[in-house]
Amino acid sequence: TKAPVTWASLPSALTRPSLRRDGYYRRSLHDLAHRLRHLPLAEELPGLGALLAEPPRLDPAADPAAAFLECLSAWGWPGPFAAGPRVAGHLSRFATRVEELAGSGAGSGLQALQWLEAACGETPVTERGGPLSPIQVLSPEDAFGERFEAAWVANVHADNWPGRPQANPYLPASAGDPMPRAGPDGALEYARRLHAGMAALADSVVFSWARQGGDAPRLPSPLVAGGAEAAAGPAPAAHVLAPWPEVAVAEFSTAGYAGQAWLEAVDDAAGLPLAAAPEARIPGGAGMVRDQSACPLAAYLRYRLNAQFESMPGPFADAAYRGQLMHAALDSLYREGVGRPGLPAAAGIGDAVDRALAEAGASQRLSAAGYAAERGRLCRLLEEWLAFERGRAGFSIEAVEWRHAFDYRGFTLTGQIDRADRLPDGRLLLIDYKSSQVAAGAWGRARIAQPQLPLYAVLLERAGPQRVGGLALAAVRAGECGFSGIVDDPEAAYDKLCAPARGNAGLARQFPDWHAVRAHFEQGIGGLLDEIIAGQADNTPHEPSVLAWAGLEAVLRHAEGAAWLNAHGTVLAGADDD
Repeated sequence: TKAPVTWASLPSALTRPSLRRDGYYRRSLHDLAHRLRHLPLAEELPGLGALLAEPPRLDPAADPAAAFLECLSAWGWPGPFAAGPRVAGHLSRFATRVEELAGSGAGSGLQALQWLEAACGETPVTERGGPLSPIQVLSPEDAFGERFEAAWVANVHADNWPGRPQANPYLPASAGDPMPRAGPDGALEYARRLHAGMAALADSVVFSWARQGGDAPRLPSPLVAGGAEAAAGPAPAAHVLAPWPEVAVAEFSTAGYAGQAWLEAVDDAAGLPLAAAPEARIPGGAGMVRDQSACPLAAYLRYRLNAQFESMPGPFADAAYRGQLMHAALDSLYREGVGRPGLPAAAGIGDAVDRALAEAGASQRLSAAGYAAERGRLCRLLEEWLAFERGRAGFSIEAVEWRHAFDYRGFTLTGQIDRADRLPDGRLLLIDYKSSQVAAGAWGRARIAQPQLPLYAVLLERAGPQRVGGLALAAVRAGECGFSGIVDDPEAAYDKLCAPARGNAGLARQFPDWHAVRAHFEQGIGGLLDEIIAGQADNTPHEPSVLAWAGLEAVLRHAEGAAWLNAHGTVLAGADDD
């Protein structure tokens, strides 16, 4: 089976052999298209082949930097690419060069191309010195399989080479050993193969290490420890691999967790209760209630112990940041229409998106190409959303980004409602925007999942005088815009926003009337809030999928938990196909 090929990998695949051999690479677009057709990549990249054969024509009077960005955007750059720090690093460096091109002062397309070519040749860390330099500084993986006149491999001390196993917390521990680099055997095999490749880089290869690291002495890697004794023999020292020393395996008498002697199950579901005091708060607000529903330990770790799992920013918007920008753009667009019936005009979308990007600091966080791509995406998305919502009637926008501080048993809980519409009967329809697919059916479970809107409905009515007549999840998603939820007034039903005992939605069929809906929400939300106040922190993944994006799986170890629970005749909670 062919491995997937990405746009980002193509330049390296085409140019790297020539760059190493000749020290420079230059091809016309026509010649590049010809070479592409004769490679096994051609059938997997038909669009790129056609694009190279007939590139777009640029206005010769246009600013070359702006024209280049327009060309990249038209080509769909960067497109889908393989995940990983190396690819992300290359993209980030190139995006920086593109931004600098706009300020280079190039007066023609040829000058811009020459400047960009020189800048790209000077900056990559893994090819320091530029493509014309006789010395290349490479990582072992980049150098593997190449051939040089001479090579020097540094930093091969015992603490660094072979590297430690890189266990993947998302995989069961029992699956680690046979996975490459995940267990000791895999890490050793990887190091042996890479080391052999380093030894074959040239006829003369030097492996070196520092004798001292801080206050501690360092020893050579066991993979090269026999090099000095073998240097006098006929074989080059670099080709001698010392045998891996025997490793004593400790024996444990304890019964293991998921079959692993080094991992033990401990049943400790009780955290510290919240202390009652004047102005005491429920940390995290609605976010903690959401995570308490999904997995109590996750909520305790994130909001009581402040465990943070931040993602690494890049030149382009990641999923979380795109969702943040989408919320900001909708808030900016709808804010002008608060208190008036109907929807805002589509003519204001561009200004609303620009305000949202400015308020979110997108120009500082994203590259120039990433900023342009995100602005275009948001404009198209809001146009599609407005077209979907035009089928609704008889409502006015009451509030957007509506902040509240609620009281529950003497504790303050803060929250923010994305939007509230006033229905013809005077009650409110609470709306929560989502950038993913939505399904309100999880609100009908005994343990309410994704409980933010039910939480706001319950606490808002307790605080008075507002009355809630419906809850709606709004999927603001290209090609899939829609509502999912429940509303008391059948006249306000729209798309999958249905009245109790009406329509095909599972949530609506579950309840005979709005009174039953409110009673269910009161009981479910009260139970979750009581758990939080009591400090309940059991590691029970009621909604594992909700937590996967946040990095908490790395500490919750649900994969091992599933194996242990299944081995003891217990299954995980939360199975529901609604």
